[in-house]
Amino acid sequence: MVAVTILRRARRQQYQAVYSQHIYCTAVIDPVTLDTNETVDVDVTGVVGAAIGDIVEVVQPYDLTEVMFQAYVSAADVITLTLFGPDTGDINLGSGTWKFHVKRIDSANFAVNG
Repeated sequence: MVAVTILRRARRQQYQAVYSQHIYCTAVIDPVTLDTNETVDVDVTGVVGAAIGDIVEVVQPYDLTEVMFQAYVSAADVITLTLFGPDTGDINLGSGTWKFHVKRIDSANFAVNG
């Protein structure tokens, strides 16, 4: 389990016509060593208000030149960070504070044209 710190929850900000909710949080993550072509999922729990379908932006704590990553909401209040090491060799990522911005698109602003 990864400890999460909720930095700020806001309902309206810039782009308020597009997004209805913003959640900012950090998590200290110490991923395992990535073997060649290995994928590792890290669940970040306790992100209160996050829901499947929300958009997740990530700021990594260090250079990830040799690593591909993505984050998504995998369940209510849970972000899953996926790390992939495509390089030919082990990649040892140290502990670091990852930053997440979860935002929800306001579906009321999207009309279906018939």
